[in-house]
Amino acid sequence: RDDEYVDFHARQGVALWIWGVLAILGLYLPGVGKVFFDFSILVITFLSLVGMVAVIFDRAWRLPFVFNLSTKL
Repeated sequence: RDDEYVDFHARQGVALWIWGVLAILGLYLPGVGKVFFDFSILVITFLSLVGMVAVIFDRAWRLPFVFNLSTKL
């Protein structure tokens, strides 16, 4: 709780999780839901891998869009 590094990565992870849940809910939208889901899963997977690499190299990279959302959590 006192480690800013862990808090930074946890907040970005939660932001990606929320995006994933919204992508799943987007499947209920006729027409665009599948496209939104496919795009979201592709981006979430890529950003998750970038986050894992950041942790391995002991870095705190601000992921685009995700960082802005995570600061509001």
